[in-house]
Amino acid sequence: MNLPPYPVYPELKSDRIILKAFVVEDAPHVVEITHFQRIRAKDADEAAEMILKVHERYQQGDGIHWGIVDRSTNEFVGCCGFYRGFPNETGEVGYMMHEKFRRSGFMTEAVSLAVKFGFEEMQLKKIIAITAQKNLASQGVLRRNGFVAAEIRDDGDLVFHRLR
Repeated sequence: MNLPPYPVYPELKSDRIILKAFVVEDAPHVVEITHFQRIRAKDADEAAEMILKVHERYQQGDGIHWGIVDRSTNEFVGCCGFYRGFPNETGEVGYMMHEKFRRSGFMTEAVSLAVKFGFEEMQLKKIIAITAQKNLASQGVLRRNGFVAAEIRDDGDLVFHRLR
């Protein structure tokens, strides 16, 4: 496997979006889409702290996290990445979209780029995603990217997976 950290932080691109690393200076612009361990940032200071924690995890090889940038406006619209390490050549993809950009297709595109990177560059064998049963939009993103529902967890969340 080819796990983080990399000599140069990977930047992924499509016609409409760029996936790039958040930096602390981005914090005031990404409060609404900044989470760490399922806790949402309340302000720019918390967002900056969370960005630093995400970078620590990246340096430890436990994840890689990108901000999703709309190429036409250079605005952050969401985030996407792999979290919680890579046991058994498996990565867990997660994502968050700023409310005003939902249903734009950006997330489907971002997950596609992340999955391709996970399989081709990181050499993962399996990618999973966990989402709430009621989150039909997230389930749609996953299905459009070739994921299939694999199980229901004890907490009721759905686990999707995609094999290489």
